Amino acid sequence: MTAIPSGPVCTVRTVSSGPLPRVVASVPSGPYPTVVASVPSGPHPTVLTSVPSGPYPTVVTSIPSDPYPTVTTAPSGFQPSVTTVLPGAIPLAKPTLPDPPIVIIPWGGTTTAGVTLANTCPLDNWLMIVQVLLRLGKLDLDRFGQAGLIIKTALSLIDQHLCADSKLSVLPFTPVINRNVIDLYGNEADYLLRHLQPFLESKVTTYCSESSCPSPTNTYVTCSTVLGIPSDTSDVFGNSLADWLHPKPTACGRKFQQKPASGVSFQQDVTLDANGNTFVSWHCAGQRTSTPRVMTNCQNIAIFSVDLLSTAGKLHINNLPPKITVQGKTFYLQAATLWNGNHYIGIFCDALGCWYLYDGLKVGINSGIQILQGHPPGYLLSYTVYCT
Repeated sequence: MTAIPSGPVCTVRTVSSGPLPRVVASVPSGPYPTVVASVPSGPHPTVLTSVPSGPYPTVVTSIPSDPYPTVTTAPSGFQPSVTTVLPGAIPLAKPTLPDPPIVIIPWGGTTTAGVTLANTCPLDNWLMIVQVLLRLGKLDLDRFGQAGLIIKTALSLIDQHLCADSKLSVLPFTPVINRNVIDLYGNEADYLLRHLQPFLESKVTTYCSESSCPSPTNTYVTCSTVLGIPSDTSDVFGNSLADWLHPKPTACGRKFQQKPASGVSFQQDVTLDANGNTFVSWHCAGQRTSTPRVMTNCQNIAIFSVDLLSTAGKLHINNLPPKITVQGKTFYLQAATLWNGNHYIGIFCDALGCWYLYDGLKVGINSGIQILQGHPPGYLLSYTVYCT
């Protein structure tokens, strides 16, 4: 629970500032209604919530003057009505107040050219995440080359409330327009993440224990950051990351072009085709060891696909590590995306270290942003985002 400074009661006002919602870091003057959800008696902090007054509410929040508030334990007998810190292992992040405020991006939309976008959630969450990270000073887009320029353009359009145009601007391919509709149904990796691939690139070199191996040394370069299920799941994310950074020895299995000579260690494999014909192949029986994985162009952000871990029921929000170490650098958890088989949503940490749930489909029903109250039912973690 973040302590609220003494003084006048903090208020949350709902105002309309245009066709799209946005979060404003100061309360504007004007005859806007103040909604107070609960005002406990005594010197306890007041918890306030906004109530939408129209289809596109603006969420206005007052922020304490101290950008690094103290986290304290609630006094005995005090029962806060809202949990503002993600439960479990995730602590408050080191905050920096955002300026200017963030714009909450709605699902879908229509471009200025009149083209309708549908099923944009694989992209919406990432535009929200990079917007929040930039406002918090976690991203230096000048270090990301062409990808940084593309993201800058997209965020500039978002600041102008041209969210649909922003989505269109980051597509890494020419979209198909069918009856004036662009359907972006697909995977998260198909869109903004594709621009960031060069900064997720890593390299591993493997060596076989057998000198007669047909491929004794191999170097692999990949942009994949998929974390697999580790043998020890007591710390599922940490152990999976360790296996990814320091691959364990594996059977070689490299294929010989012909049957090896006598004295060469190999394994024979016999297969049958659909017609019952027999095929024999020979594979190296050595063990392969790997060098530690090297992130060849790592910036201050680390993104990992955790779909395998969450699908297996091993990973949830409350057992995500608050920080990790990659190549001697400490990275802190800042955001994540989740999916339920049909729809993607996202979570992120704000300037005060509070965690929020974003759902673009709910913009217009509510603000699209709400305080995170634990792992969203029915959703699985998809990607995690860590920053230095």
